[in-house]
Amino acid sequence: MSIMKFIIFFFNLPFVYSELHTFVVTYTAMGNQTFFAAATLDGQQIGHYDKNTKTLVPKQDWNEQIKSKTPWKVDTLIETVQRTYNNNMHDLIEQFPQSNGAHTYQGRHGCSWEDKTNYHDEFHDYAYDGDDFITLDVKKIKYRASVSKAKYIVKKWNNDREQNKTLKEYYKLGCIYWLIEFLVFTKNAFGGTAPKMFLLQKSPNSDVKCHVTGFYSNNIVILWMKNGQEVSNSALLKSGEILPNEDGTFQRTVTLRVSLQYWRKEQYTCVVRYMEKTIRRNLTEEEIKSNYSEMSITAYSSTSILVPIIVVVLVVSLILWWMSCHQNCRLGQCFHLENAN
Repeated sequence: MSIMKFIIFFFNLPFVYSELHTFVVTYTAMGNQTFFAAATLDGQQIGHYDKNTKTLVPKQDWNEQIKSKTPWKVDTLIETVQRTYNNNMHDLIEQFPQSNGAHTYQGRHGCSWEDKTNYHDEFHDYAYDGDDFITLDVKKIKYRASVSKAKYIVKKWNNDREQNKTLKEYYKLGCIYWLIEFLVFTKNAFGGTAPKMFLLQKSPNSDVKCHVTGFYSNNIVILWMKNGQEVSNSALLKSGEILPNEDGTFQRTVTLRVSLQYWRKEQYTCVVRYMEKTIRRNLTEEEIKSNYSEMSITAYSSTSILVPIIVVVLVVSLILWWMSCHQNCRLGQCFHLENAN
């Protein structure tokens, strides 16, 4: 299937939300020995480059399916980057001399694609010791120096026909193809698998957390709703970061800062939108998972009701006692009068 037919095919797949997807390969090198590269899809790592085997090692099982079906052409580009780096490290050190410390070479290349408009963009740039170094004009496959000292390297790279041929093929056919290929596989692999949602609470009077785990992309929406309307007051919400799980999936928590006495009166719901699926869970005492028993909620609720009643009874008793004492004083029978006699 040609890249254009493939894009048209995926472009016609149904989507509820318009999303911008990004596939990026980043790499870091220090000195003459260390070289590390990793691939990410929508901000989440999907594989890393093994410099010994010169292959991109997938992180999830669905990546293995892609690799077994079609060789990862990304390997070739990363290998080209590593070879170019190794060949030019000496030139880099000469152009950017420093007295002490290891030199750091960083780069990234990739592309973005918007599934509704078919908009796409490619990028490829480098940094040396933390500063902008060289940028590739992807459309012209022409390197441009970000600093004057990089001009010598730019001239050398622009004359590398083998490297530039690899780059031209990658950005003409490869990057968007692999981005969409990854999206198709994630859609097929996890389209029927919904993430797990839990409502958590430490104690009856603490905040309630909507904890979602088992998803593979950062294109997930987690929100709280009150009586069918989205809770937008930032003072009532706390959104946690997306964190990795050991199995390659991810988790996130969004906390609702509303006490028991308030959410009992209203209908609060945690809503998750992921892979064209919507999951809802109403906030009720039965749905909450916690390290305290259901008896605790009942006890807390009973206490919250009984305490005001007890206070009222005590106040009424004191008033009746005072009235009785005051009446007795008129008859000369008050306690202090008896003592005086």
